[in-house]
Amino acid sequence: MPYEDDLTDALRGAADLAPQPHLPAFVAGAAARGRAIRRRRRVAVSAASTAVALFALTAVAVFPRGGTAPAADQRVSRAFMERTVRALLPSGTVSDVHAAGLGEAGRPGVGPGVALVFDDGHGPTRLTLSTERMALPIDADTPGAECVTGDQPGECERTVRPDGTIVLVKQATERQEQPGRTWTAFATGPDGRRIRLDATVRGPVPEAGGTGVSITVPQMVDVVTSSAWGPVFEALVTPQYPKTAFSGLPADRIAGTAVTLLPAGVTAAVPEGRFGNGQSQLTLTGAGRTALLTLTAQRDGVITREAFESGVDPGSLVRTADGTSVVTREVRGDSDESLPVLSWAVEALHPDGTRVSVVQTAPGVWPDVPPLPGREVLTKEQLVTLAASPSWRG
Repeated sequence: MPYEDDLTDALRGAADLAPQPHLPAFVAGAAARGRAIRRRRRVAVSAASTAVALFALTAVAVFPRGGTAPAADQRVSRAFMERTVRALLPSGTVSDVHAAGLGEAGRPGVGPGVALVFDDGHGPTRLTLSTERMALPIDADTPGAECVTGDQPGECERTVRPDGTIVLVKQATERQEQPGRTWTAFATGPDGRRIRLDATVRGPVPEAGGTGVSITVPQMVDVVTSSAWGPVFEALVTPQYPKTAFSGLPADRIAGTAVTLLPAGVTAAVPEGRFGNGQSQLTLTGAGRTALLTLTAQRDGVITREAFESGVDPGSLVRTADGTSVVTREVRGDSDESLPVLSWAVEALHPDGTRVSVVQTAPGVWPDVPPLPGREVLTKEQLVTLAASPSWRG
């Protein structure tokens, strides 16, 4: 993927390691373009398959007008972004720099950013830094502020600094076809300022005990927590989305609702772990098979029905009698039709704005996920019925 695309994706707020069930709304035209978002997947199959599946659903951009400071503040220019990140990096060489200043990201509320290649002598590492103002208060509904189920030990570390800044560091292993590893550092201030830095190395996955990249995790944390980014947030004062735009249903309600909608003969168990608002997971058993069902449910106050259905293959779209739009996808490893189907993903937009997604995947550890067909517990039709049920509303 070109570095310009990396920067564009970052500036659109594609925080796909975060517990963000409304993620498809943040990536413009991904379904229509057929371009897979390949980076920063979780190791756990539930999270990895969900991220891939959600991106393969109706991934369209819906951005309210306004929501950012005027672009007239010339301090936060492309040159400022490049100069600042260069000053914060350890000794090494910098190349292939692509930067965007304030107001140049192309979307209201999205802050400036920079993408580059850094090498301290241990090999090139792709770095992408993005900025954003998050809606207050910072809580369990704030993407990138909590470690959640799917973040296995050693894959997510969360600390809170004395000033209230939440620092989250995650790592993800890429798929087999293009092996590599990505580390992501988030710094979220109590005032809503958010800085994110991704470091990606391609090639064989580094051995345990070392990052295998030209920048260490502590160095990444130093970059995202630096006060040098102050001018960005002096100008970027309004969140991209209001806090009321998205509201995730409680995890226990999601699991409980899904269980009541399962067909006869199918049993479900909730895996151990903590789920953030808006998401849950079930282990399904039926007909001698076992599968994972990852669910997200939220009130979406931004996306329109027209945008939800935009770019969707007519054969994958169903409109129910009560006005619910439902999209079904077969998800492959890299949107490559020659690759096996890894999961079935269904997403529904209800008339009241409730948005539900269900992703069924065979058990496994990413990227070694077995193909789903022949291992499924629920049929595609049963997934559609589950996602479109009025039980999710209200």
